[in-house]
Amino acid sequence: MGDPSEIRAGRHTGIRYWLLPTAGLLCAVPLFVLAAIYDTFPGDEPALLALQGLRTDWLDGAAVLITRSADAPVAFAVVTAAVVALLVWRRWVPAAMLAFTLAPALCNYALKELVARPRPEYAIMGLDPTSFSFPSGHAVFAAYFGGCLIHLAEGVIPNVGIRRGIQILAGLWAVGVGVSRVYLGVHWPSDVVGGFIFGGLALLTATSLKRYVK
Repeated sequence: MGDPSEIRAGRHTGIRYWLLPTAGLLCAVPLFVLAAIYDTFPGDEPALLALQGLRTDWLDGAAVLITRSADAPVAFAVVTAAVVALLVWRRWVPAAMLAFTLAPALCNYALKELVARPRPEYAIMGLDPTSFSFPSGHAVFAAYFGGCLIHLAEGVIPNVGIRRGIQILAGLWAVGVGVSRVYLGVHWPSDVVGGFIFGGLALLTATSLKRYVK
């Protein structure tokens, strides 16, 4: 039999790893419930219209380019390429974390159907999504994948300058994806916030699992 003190320490460590994701989920549930009840949150429409009031030709093009970078086919191709590269490099844990991107993406489809919030009626650039609105799938992917790059860069890239540059770009890209969804009128700001929260919870779960396994 193992030492009782070591067993207790192991249990406490396991609880500590899962405490933050569990607390985050408990805090997020009320937001998801409210999104199922209300089609918009206070400030959603004014914020969307204010952002669209900044429209210019170059902003239209930039918004479409950024939002397309998180479309499902592009996301799948990028994640697959990154996972394969890490496997060739024998970075098993980072590869597993990136492969886990599929989990929140698939769960997001189920959550959208459960909440069933309608899309805004302000879509521009010919965009007319057919799925429900909350949470934003693009924001879920951006939060998880961008956050994953920021987290993994610490252990994979030794050069500080390159590491910080990648982390900053990943963070700006994730925020840009969320803003582009509101600018293009296909999501309310609260949809994007919900997506960031859901993607962030998935990232917390993945990092906690990584530490727990280690």
